[in-house]
Amino acid sequence: PGGLFLPSLSIGAALAPLLSVLPEVDPQACELLGMGAYLAGVTRSPLTALDACNTLLNGFDHGFFDTINRLA
Repeated sequence: PGGLFLPSLSIGAALAPLLSVLPEVDPQACELLGMGAYLAGVTRSPLTALDACNTLLNGFDHGFFDTINRLA
């Protein structure tokens, strides 16, 4: 009805400030992490969400994996 891809990315990016209050975490990387996590949860396909985020950014050059390592 209203689409699945864009609302999932928007909601995931809107929830990113919840993670960015942690010290030493890049807010932009948190937005990417939120977008990918929410899209993976909605579509139940984490590899597709990872590929979609990779396509949006033309690669993970934005501290994405550093943020994941700090949160884990």
